Amino acid sequence: MHGIVIRNTGNSYVVRTDDGQEVECKVKGNFRLRGIRSTSPVAVGDGVTVMKSTEKATSKTSGKKGKGRKKNEAADSGEFQVEHDETLFITEIDDRRNYIVRKASNLSKQSHILAANVDLALLVVTMARPETSTPFIDRFLASAEAYRVPTALVFNKMDDLSEEERERRMEFLRFAVDEIRGADWKEGDEEELLQKRTKINNLEKILFSVKEALEYISSDGGACDALRGARRALNAVAGLDKEYEKLTDTLENIAEEAEDASSALSEIADGLYFDENEATYVENRLDELRSLQRKYGVKTQEEIVVLLSEKEREYDALANSAERSEKLRKEISGLLKKILESCGKLTAIRKKAAEKFCAGVCDELKTLNIPHAQFSAAFREYADEEAVNAGENGLDSISFMFSANAGEPQKPLGKIISGGEMSRLMLAMKTRLSDTNGISTYVFDEIDAGISGKTAKVVGEKFAKIAKTTQIIAVSHLAQIACMSDGEFLIEKKEENGKTRTFIRALSAEEQKEEIVRLLGGEQGEQAAYLHAEELLQRAREFKAAL
Repeated sequence: MHGIVIRNTGNSYVVRTDDGQEVECKVKGNFRLRGIRSTSPVAVGDGVTVMKSTEKATSKTSGKKGKGRKKNEAADSGEFQVEHDETLFITEIDDRRNYIVRKASNLSKQSHILAANVDLALLVVTMARPETSTPFIDRFLASAEAYRVPTALVFNKMDDLSEEERERRMEFLRFAVDEIRGADWKEGDEEELLQKRTKINNLEKILFSVKEALEYISSDGGACDALRGARRALNAVAGLDKEYEKLTDTLENIAEEAEDASSALSEIADGLYFDENEATYVENRLDELRSLQRKYGVKTQEEIVVLLSEKEREYDALANSAERSEKLRKEISGLLKKILESCGKLTAIRKKAAEKFCAGVCDELKTLNIPHAQFSAAFREYADEEAVNAGENGLDSISFMFSANAGEPQKPLGKIISGGEMSRLMLAMKTRLSDTNGISTYVFDEIDAGISGKTAKVVGEKFAKIAKTTQIIAVSHLAQIACMSDGEFLIEKKEENGKTRTFIRALSAEEQKEEIVRLLGGEQGEQAAYLHAEELLQRAREFKAAL
């Protein structure tokens, strides 16, 4: 199965599979990625292949790639067998579009991959308190570019600047932009100037070497004359053997190339002269570049170009900050209005659902021997300014109110309800929710506390109704509830070797009857108790059959 790593928990990873599941996985083997020695070979954002422990994963050391996937080498051999347990393993990592990496904190020769397949990296640049330094921004942009990570700068705290500070900052930026733009530096200019300066500084040496080479090639008795002589000598016997003819052609080609080289050297020699104006221009341009680099704290001409772009963006952001802030305030106001409208609609739906739900719970409580029960949901009205605190549940603050006796006002549930009433209220609520909340299993731990007799019988019947669609695990000490179960387990404590241990075992049909006799308070072998137990079990069977 395939998925994306969404969380790194240290020793394991959480992977969201393509079908939406979130599974915990471990890494099998030592992944090697493009020569990077990493303390974290699998990173958040990686597309990975996950295998169950019962599957066999094979990774060949030959480095063959599947379609769109990259096989990763196991540490010890060309293939590995995943152990037969329930653990899930990451066995492959997809090819990465990009990744963010840093030096490992405790291992200087290794790297730590922070994230992979990053869609956009944002750098929040604070305008003041503190001011984000330009060299830091440069390093961020250079690192992101090196690893092919798309970037964007977000300027923050512009509204924290006073008008005086804003104007002063804009004046500085305007000067910097004009100065850098006026220098008109383009990509490759520095390299070209350095080459020209090298040529000017070594002009005499270059001219001497060119003329010397020309002398060797073109002078009387030089290379050209020698090649022509050799060609004439072989040409006299070329007709006698094809090999001589072939060599004659070769010499002719060489002679032509030598003549071309001689012409090129002549042109170079004619064009080599010291131009004082050009030399001055080159030195002035390089001095200008070095001055800008020192002034703005950058090291290369390329960084100057990047710096210009940064200053222009910052200036535009400050120049338009008031307009942008007003626009954002209007957008925020509009969004808050929409949030309040949505919250209002959600509250109306909830109030309608709560009224129906609470009425149903009261009906259930009447059958549980609380005939005068009152149960409701109290909604706290929200203020407009609270919209910023809205979440997936809106702005509603809901309190459940309860009264068990006639004539008593409703009060917050936690301040008024008794233990027995709470048990019955929870059962009533779960009865109403059993078909709608999607819960597959309910656990009731001694819900029979504080109830007995007829009420216990009703509780047992409600358990049976809920159990038609939802599994119920109930811990009980009442026979009226135990007799309704489809299966019964006995939990008991025993002392062994000075230690108390807890045991649980399933009961047979006969043992279940014996346990119900015990819960009824009867003695083993007591006929009346056995008859009562059998009667309870028979009524339970008839009740469940009628559901």
